Amino acid sequence: MPVSVQVIGFRNAANANSPINTYGNQGVAKHGVVKANHAVLHNHDSTPRLTEAERPMVNERGMLSPIRVRGRLPHDRCHPMARINFARTYTVEHNVKVYHFGNVVKDDVSVLFEQWQRVLQAEAARALQYQITPVREEAGVGGS
Repeated sequence: MPVSVQVIGFRNAANANSPINTYGNQGVAKHGVVKANHAVLHNHDSTPRLTEAERPMVNERGMLSPIRVRGRLPHDRCHPMARINFARTYTVEHNVKVYHFGNVVKDDVSVLFEQWQRVLQAEAARALQYQITPVREEAGVGGS
């Protein structure tokens, strides 16, 4: 079952959600995962510790600030390797049943939005770098 955090709500339409993954209990240490697009999602009063393999390598940007979630029910706990991927956004229609796990704590709501926006802007800028540019016709080519 996919797990996600609702990032933006649109009244009577749909919700934009970012996925939460453990990446097979590897966190962002899994090969191919971009650390700088993720943050730790946790229920703890103290900031969770990263595994050694999750720490950034030389010239690599690390994960973003952790986001604390308060579970709706006492048994609603985040997995220790839960990581939110801000670079992926999925739409969930309003009529799809979802489980309300809990809420981001008040102090971390602005952090969540700022990080989500920063990653999406960086991804958009990166995509613009790969736009196809028109090829200029060289003089004397094309029969004129």
